[in-house]
Amino acid sequence: MYSKKRKYGRSNLQPQKGQSFKKVSDVIWNYQTYTYFGSKDGRKKLVSKYIGKVGSQKELDRQRKVWDDFFDDMDYQFKNQNPFNKPPTPLTKIIQYYIESSEKKVSLNDMSESTLRFNRENIKIFRSWYLTEYGDKSVDRILTSEIDEYRTHRIQKGLSPNTISINLRNLRGFFNFCVKERYIDVSPFTKDIVIPKYKSRLTNEVLLNGDWKRFYKSIENTITHKKDVPSEILWFDKLDWFKGILWVMCNSGMRGGEVRILKWKKSPTDTQYKKVSYSHLDRELTKICIFFKGGYGEIPLEEPLKSFFTNLKKNKDKNIYVFQNPNREEGFGKDIFNKYFRELMKSLGWDGEGYKPHSIRHSVVSSLVKRDVNIYSISKLLRHTDIRTTLNIYGHLLPSDLGDIMKKIGVFND
Repeated sequence: MYSKKRKYGRSNLQPQKGQSFKKVSDVIWNYQTYTYFGSKDGRKKLVSKYIGKVGSQKELDRQRKVWDDFFDDMDYQFKNQNPFNKPPTPLTKIIQYYIESSEKKVSLNDMSESTLRFNRENIKIFRSWYLTEYGDKSVDRILTSEIDEYRTHRIQKGLSPNTISINLRNLRGFFNFCVKERYIDVSPFTKDIVIPKYKSRLTNEVLLNGDWKRFYKSIENTITHKKDVPSEILWFDKLDWFKGILWVMCNSGMRGGEVRILKWKKSPTDTQYKKVSYSHLDRELTKICIFFKGGYGEIPLEEPLKSFFTNLKKNKDKNIYVFQNPNREEGFGKDIFNKYFRELMKSLGWDGEGYKPHSIRHSVVSSLVKRDVNIYSISKLLRHTDIRTTLNIYGHLLPSDLGDIMKKIGVFND
């Protein structure tokens, strides 16, 4: 026979498991509570203290109060210690919690899989470097100067400013997580850490002049078959999903990732309140609705895309995605898409030219600029949340009219 658990405020006094009794005086008691005292990960844990036999309720209450006061005092000191509110924890352990937190957000549709992968890859780079240089120190002992050494290390490796910027921005997010979870009081990633500014890579990535026209016509020909498809890209002509994605990109300026996840209709989970990207067509095939990188936008469908989607819809069957992987209920992955894009570039004779799938988006913008489309309209098409983003990336493509402007200074018409 076992005694029932008895609760006294924050603590539990209960018989030790495995002990039987007949009278109250024979009961062997344990004190139990949840406390930060002795915690290694900053979370409350269950502790148990042996009390032994207690002959009266009055003595039981007295001992309960003694232990309650003790653990209340320990927790009070823990919460008010400086500079952090949780016990010292090794960097590797905090990184584990950081990744687990990201995984939980993904399961709750509060973070995309790509962001999770981004967090894993970048924090792994810092972890590897830091353990080699300083060992598995407690996260509260990491210094600003050490983070700056990491920045210098990445620069000395000859990495691009954009890559280093990504590394550092992710690291800043990690330390913000540490502050939010109260592992540290103040982030060591201060304003003294200079994050390189974005540098445009358009010089090497834009399909210029005849290259863009040739690329566009090659895709168009495999879609319309107005002419015979050259032998070197016959393999490409057979990949309907791949050439379809490229055709949409060429005629909309959409990112490859946005087209790969394009669905025939809106799903119940497609909402801007979540942080998971989505894109879908409306029922009348008049527009594409896109939520990507935290920004929402809509692209009106005009020819030739409207006819393309109309014809494609006739054979969609039960497919959820416009370009659905036949082996699973989802779109095609980034890796297989990039692989075929590299093969296409080789087949067209551009091996090693630096062209990537995102080159299509850059080339669309370059073509629009040459047709005198204003930068504000281009920014809306690209769905940039700030026009300064568009100017930073594509500003150098804009024609310079300073000569005409200088002629107009001081000239006023009555």
